[in-house]
Amino acid sequence: MHVIPAGQEPERRRGDTHRLSPPDRAWRDDVALEMWIDESSTPVAIRLAGTLDESTGANLDRVVDECLAKGKFGFDLDARALHITRSGQVLMGRIRRRIAARGGHLRVRLAVA
Repeated sequence: MHVIPAGQEPERRRGDTHRLSPPDRAWRDDVALEMWIDESSTPVAIRLAGTLDESTGANLDRVVDECLAKGKFGFDLDARALHITRSGQVLMGRIRRRIAARGGHLRVRLAVA
């Protein structure tokens, strides 16, 4: 997984995606959900923008699994720019339980309506 430093947007150049493996490219090219990940922070900082649903949620699921496999069990999820559908809520519950089962924690920041 390519990690983008906090506060920095990914630099996109024409033709860059050919260097990414298919699983990585899937979540980077998903226009419905944008993710910024800082694994160097503790807890891991994940910022989401767009729509979280059953389809786009698979990408977040993979990112969390990769972090858990690396021994990172704390997550700070900034979802203030995120629309969460019902299927997205179900996914978030599964992710939260999976993190908790490994002794970790998930903090979610939502937009105030």
